Amino acid sequence: MSQGYKAKLACCTSKPVLIKTFNALIYPAVFFLVLVVLQNNMALFVFDRTAVDEGEWWRLLTAHFTHSSASHALWDVLAFTGVTLWLSQHSIKHMLASVFVGIVVVDILLFSPYASIDYYCGLSGILFCPLLLVCYHFLQVNRAVVGALPLLVVCIKVIWEVYFQNTLFVDTAWPAYPEAHLAGLVAGLLCIGFTRQARS
Repeated sequence: MSQGYKAKLACCTSKPVLIKTFNALIYPAVFFLVLVVLQNNMALFVFDRTAVDEGEWWRLLTAHFTHSSASHALWDVLAFTGVTLWLSQHSIKHMLASVFVGIVVVDILLFSPYASIDYYCGLSGILFCPLLLVCYHFLQVNRAVVGALPLLVVCIKVIWEVYFQNTLFVDTAWPAYPEAHLAGLVAGLLCIGFTRQARS
């Protein structure tokens, strides 16, 4: 066996690499398991304004991880997993904070007088919070026009969806609620503001 091959094998089987590989696999596996459990009991976990008013507060969390259709779940889960995994490579703290702030801001919207819906579910609302952070980090690294393109595309998508009251790429069994995407962007702006304030 050549020395170069032995060195590569030792590198790939070293403890830090194995731990990173394990973490990269275990978190998505647990996430998908939780999604399956919630989806199989959907009626108990979606946001239902009347049920929440009667004390079923867990719906404010679980609603974001249940979906109205297979297409809804597929696109949301793929996008959310990709975005959060990318952001976790930059900062796990920022990733977790963005998901938490996204949940809080979207829930505030759902409870506000502005919200005209009684039922809600899906990851797409909170997805836009970590997604905006990813776009922000990309812009920080790429200062040219190309750096602003992802941010521009995301903003145009949300504006289009809110204006036409329809979602791009995803079919939902329930009426679309793109205002949740806008709330996710607001949450992302809050996270960016907190990050800049902490650095300064």
